[in-house]
Amino acid sequence: LNSAKGPNQLGDFEACKAETVEYILLALELQPLNMPVVRMGLCVPSECANQDSFKDISDFIKKQAEPYLPEDMDIIAKVTVPREVLAQSMSAGAIIVLIVTGLVGVLWLLGMLITYTNIGNNGNFRSDKIEEKKMTWALALHSFNPIVNLQKLFTVKDGGDKTLNVLNGVRVLSIGWVILGHSFAFVMFSSVKNSQSLKVLFESDWFSLVPGGYFAVDTFFFLSGFLTFALLISKMYPKRGMIGIVNTLLIYFHRYYRLIFPMVYIQFFTMYVVRYIGSGPMYRTTWDWMNKSCFANPWSNFLFIANFHPWSMGSACIGWVWYLMCDMQFFIISPPLIVIYCLNRKIGKLVVLSLIIISMIINGILALVWDISMDGKSSKNQNVGDVVYNKPWSRMGAYFVGAMFGISYFELSCREKYQGLSNTIFNKCYDILKNSQIISLLVCC
Repeated sequence: LNSAKGPNQLGDFEACKAETVEYILLALELQPLNMPVVRMGLCVPSECANQDSFKDISDFIKKQAEPYLPEDMDIIAKVTVPREVLAQSMSAGAIIVLIVTGLVGVLWLLGMLITYTNIGNNGNFRSDKIEEKKMTWALALHSFNPIVNLQKLFTVKDGGDKTLNVLNGVRVLSIGWVILGHSFAFVMFSSVKNSQSLKVLFESDWFSLVPGGYFAVDTFFFLSGFLTFALLISKMYPKRGMIGIVNTLLIYFHRYYRLIFPMVYIQFFTMYVVRYIGSGPMYRTTWDWMNKSCFANPWSNFLFIANFHPWSMGSACIGWVWYLMCDMQFFIISPPLIVIYCLNRKIGKLVVLSLIIISMIINGILALVWDISMDGKSSKNQNVGDVVYNKPWSRMGAYFVGAMFGISYFELSCREKYQGLSNTIFNKCYDILKNSQIISLLVCC
């Protein structure tokens, strides 16, 4: 008996759980895409909820669907009995995570209290009142005030020509693009109720933005490479890159501790608390997907190697942090490259350019070996995510293109400050373009 009104409507999961009946989930998946076409919730007698019955149902549905499939496609009918992910009692891990969450909430409240008890006549926070009383702890609590932090996060400071305000717009547009692409991607690999409207949606001109979101992440790698090289070179170039071991270690430590605490919290919240905040026939599948290897390999994320261990992207713990893995790996090799640039600008640029070319060659070889098409599919049934999508050799091209622009920005902005920068290839190109009548006409138009 169908538990819902039609395909891809899962019905009443709770009402179909009794002593005499069982809720089963029927899923039809297209192979080799692993894409579910139809999901349906069924209420069956308890004695029918066994593997023999499931096989009979699967074979029957597959036989009915095969005549309508393309030659290179196959269909698999999976029948499962969904189990609740909710445990009988809250685990110790969940309790600890909730206690930590509560402590952070208390710090937020204390931070707001400190802020609003030290406001001057002009309505602004007066840190000097606290400093006069030598209450360092009060300043520390003030730093936890979520309202103040949100204001700082969304306030754009005008630093004149030295501030690249355009990057704020690039970030906003890119993150919106990434969210748009992922929203459709997760829906397509799930199931939709209004499948009849997909054809109209796919034929829309605006829909071309959606698959473009697949590449939007490279924008952030570009920005990361640009800012890392532009900022670090400006600090290291006056000293010829020789900033000392201690300062170099502090650069790495600063990067690590900025990322590790929020990531650790998200990981443990996902592992121990998420299971208690939802239910339904597909909720365990969702929770299992997010926690694939969290309990077996929780340290992979902490060491920023989760895009290598576990190798499979589908088995990663909170797999969406693969971006942080790649970004940290690129950052680790950036200071040595900047030292090379500071010692010899031409060799430094050549090394960065070589890394871009190496990335292109590796991606080309992988595409040939695994027969990867433009839409990211492999005819040899290879999971493209495991060899290309989340691996540093695939993404480093965008990062080091950004690094080249970071180098050019440094040379352009500091051409009058340091002798020899005015004759670099980037500045010569800039002067040619600046004096070009064609460029002037384009800008004016």
